[in-house]
Amino acid sequence: MSFSEEHGAELLQLFLESAQELVLTLNEEAIRLEQRGDASEALRTIRRLLHTLKGDSAACGLGNFSALAHQVEERLDRETEARSMAQIVIAAADGFAKMLHELGAAAVCTSSGDITQEGTAEQPGAKRVLRHYRLLAAADPQCAARDIPLQMLRRVLSELGEVVTIKATDDRIAAEIWSAAPANEIAMQCHIHSSLRT
Repeated sequence: MSFSEEHGAELLQLFLESAQELVLTLNEEAIRLEQRGDASEALRTIRRLLHTLKGDSAACGLGNFSALAHQVEERLDRETEARSMAQIVIAAADGFAKMLHELGAAAVCTSSGDITQEGTAEQPGAKRVLRHYRLLAAADPQCAARDIPLQMLRRVLSELGEVVTIKATDDRIAAEIWSAAPANEIAMQCHIHSSLRT
């Protein structure tokens, strides 16, 4: 794994950890806003939290997360009533929490090059582009059978392409695969909630 890939995985892990705290605080401030109607202090905090979530997620390449934060900021700019603002923020905090859960269960998948494969016996004239992917996932330390996540990941990846290597340590699984599938499809297929987290 290259330095930039390791850095990206570490950055994403840091984002996941800090974003959970930010979303909890966002939800608490929205409840405070709804109960007290104290718009000025709570709104300042909410806007700061949204801005941080938007910037940090954009830095990690999480466009959907960043876009949601931006949409909430814009909606708050148009809203004047404290209870409506609080409901917008509570709904957004729920959305952020769901996204964080999905991100935490997904695998990090990066591409490092591609080749063109000539036709097969079934389709002699067909050509397809295969991309070399590196996949990094963290094994859940609470999983009693450590080989189960590895076997599950191996099975999923073998259905998506040719597995070059797959290795597990106590807390990580690293794999390389040649596949015609796009990176987001590989990451989605490797979305194994009970066994893997980023």
